[in-house]
Amino acid sequence: MSDLLPPNATPQERALSLALEGDIAVPIDRLWNPETCPASALPWLAWAFSVDEWDASWTEERKRAVLAASRAVHEQKGTIGALKAALEPLGLEISITEWWQEDPPADPYTFRGLITVDQEPIPSEAAFDQVVSIANGAKNLRSHITGVDILAKSYADEFIGAAVWSGEVVTITAEPA
Repeated sequence: MSDLLPPNATPQERALSLALEGDIAVPIDRLWNPETCPASALPWLAWAFSVDEWDASWTEERKRAVLAASRAVHEQKGTIGALKAALEPLGLEISITEWWQEDPPADPYTFRGLITVDQEPIPSEAAFDQVVSIANGAKNLRSHITGVDILAKSYADEFIGAAVWSGEVVTITAEPA
């Protein structure tokens, strides 16, 4: 007997065992790595890593970044570090002001977020709602977001120029002969 099925296995189990008898090339070491996992398997890896917020419309690069940050988010869940780690793959820099840091102190167990985006604001209201959803998934349960401010940085080159024109008009005429 070449399989490990018990003597009372059903015909379906025996047929399945025969169908799977050959070697199946499954690169397990590549499947469990966010950097090497095939793009088609990334949603399954997100499910396995228990990623709280997943969007199929994200770029492949962003999906891989969210997967790579997943472990740090789960290890620190409920802390400001988890909030920052969860939002970092989205390209967002966030600073948190907790209730006791405000002047005067706000309601206990509340906080405000300041998201700094570079050059371009958050593209849509749906993207902003996604940011709030990710923050709610990473924060501790007792704390509540009272507001999120967005600061968009913009850079431009500055040019200063000046022009000076000075001169004399000289008219040369021939003398009459």
